[in-house]
Amino acid sequence: MKKFKKLLVLGMMSFLLMTGCTMRMEYGMDIRKDKSMDFNVVVAMDEELLNAMISSENGGDGSETFTDEEQWAYLEEGLKNEEGEDNPEEHGFTSSRYEQDGFKGIKYTKKINNIDDISGDKADFTFEDFAEVSDKTEFTKKGNVYQLDVKYTDSEETSELENYNVGMEINYTMTLPEKPIKHNATKVSEDGKTLTWNLLSSDTQNIQVDFMLRQQPNFVLIGGIVLALLLLIVFFFTRRNTKKNHPTTVTPLNPTTNETQDTTKKEM
Repeated sequence: MKKFKKLLVLGMMSFLLMTGCTMRMEYGMDIRKDKSMDFNVVVAMDEELLNAMISSENGGDGSETFTDEEQWAYLEEGLKNEEGEDNPEEHGFTSSRYEQDGFKGIKYTKKINNIDDISGDKADFTFEDFAEVSDKTEFTKKGNVYQLDVKYTDSEETSELENYNVGMEINYTMTLPEKPIKHNATKVSEDGKTLTWNLLSSDTQNIQVDFMLRQQPNFVLIGGIVLALLLLIVFFFTRRNTKKNHPTTVTPLNPTTNETQDTTKKEM
């Protein structure tokens, strides 16, 4: 990603007064009830900027347009890290094409099986080392309450882009299974579960959110207990009905001999 932003800054030196071009960066966490989580990072640009970048690399004047495959080839090549640089895919991320709202780019996704694995008494996560997200402590945790408190600071490359009239969108989004306890998000979805922070609202933006993840019941154990109770109830009623339909016959005893009386009348 660092290489891509440097490449973007160098390319834009040829188009100092371009307007309407925008670069988009998005960070996101999708957290589920079972405590699994997807961490996402998107790097994208609108087609006007993308065409200008490709033109610049090929000695053009920035007015050319290029095919979808030429644009994708440029993006995917531009995001390859040089030897010795951190590569998100070496840290378990998968990459996919991102295309939305007229933007094209690359989306990196890392699955975390349980956020408890990246939670502790003190967090040490920063956006600069997002590739090592599974090796960092992102959340502080107290009981079932989790807290994320991350500081975002504009990079040198991001600040340089402002000199070339390139628009920037940098957002952080968190989707939760329940409404958070508290937060300082700049935008909230109608259901209150998706929070968005505009990281360009100031030079430094703190992302703060407290939320709860309730302990999920063991449905296998509960199902086993319910099944056992149902079988016990069926057995009880089956046995009861059997006794009612087939009562036991008691044969009277001879009070003098203590032997069974023969109640059958003898033929005369």
